[in-house]
Amino acid sequence: MALFTTSGIGEGGAGVQDRLPKILTELQNLTISGPLTGAGVSTAIEVTGIGSEDTIIKAVNLTDITEIALNTITITDRRATGTITLSSIAAGDVVGVNGKNYTAVAVPGALGALAPYTFSVGTSNATAAASLAAAIMSADTLLVASSNGAVVTIFYRDKGTAGNSIALAVTGSNGHATRSAATLAGGTATSSIKTTVDTTSKKVMLYWYNKQ
Repeated sequence: MALFTTSGIGEGGAGVQDRLPKILTELQNLTISGPLTGAGVSTAIEVTGIGSEDTIIKAVNLTDITEIALNTITITDRRATGTITLSSIAAGDVVGVNGKNYTAVAVPGALGALAPYTFSVGTSNATAAASLAAAIMSADTLLVASSNGAVVTIFYRDKGTAGNSIALAVTGSNGHATRSAATLAGGTATSSIKTTVDTTSKKVMLYWYNKQ
């Protein structure tokens, strides 16, 4: 996530009330973590307190005295996640998420009492996926759902392992939907980063802004 900048703060204080406090908050929350024990490519390196909303500004390989390119580093999203992929979804198909069954309909709301748990087949997989994501968002406050093409990505709202038990089901989908797994996965209690650079047996110093 990008840092706030002084862009937009003009003469006479334009933009100061909104942007300047955010800049000052970031500067006050500059955090230096390390030396951290390195790891293999795309293997978690534990960093206490860091979150996906924070901003890394510098990483140094202390062993070799070299900087690690920031575009090789990602902050682990600690939320559990999973996907539902639609393929020629048809009216009557059912997708289950967190114990709620969402039924595909030709016209949204056509199933009367089931209307809160329906989604439109639309005119393509992409429009059906967008409708399913919207239905999940409106019916389940524990989850965050979005679509990209035919794929619906679902996150548990809170960080940690609790979301790993959220069930995904495609029974009744007639093969028109596939799930990433039986439950959401990847939720972790440990804050970490990963890098595409091999830092095995290295020591890493991380400089980052804590936005939490």
